[in-house]
Amino acid sequence: MNPREINDFYTPLEKYKLVNNKITSEIILKPNCNPKTQIEELKEFSKRHNLKQTWVSPLTPFIWPIFISYILLIFLFSFDLLSNLGIFASFFI
Repeated sequence: MNPREINDFYTPLEKYKLVNNKITSEIILKPNCNPKTQIEELKEFSKRHNLKQTWVSPLTPFIWPIFISYILLIFLFSFDLLSNLGIFASFFI
């Protein structure tokens, strides 16, 4: 994503440094809890050194797939539970 387009709904997953007049990137596996400062630093660095793209992760959209997977898991577990109760009941017939 273009660093100038990053807003508060994203967190950067790369940290850039200037080492020996070369730009190096470091992957951040554990993003900062307060991404605002990190985003501002990234925007400032990208403006100074003309960076075109950086790796970011959206913050909010991951909640919905996790929630839907829990609902699906509960739904499928109920079928498994009913099937096991049917097998248990067949022992007494």
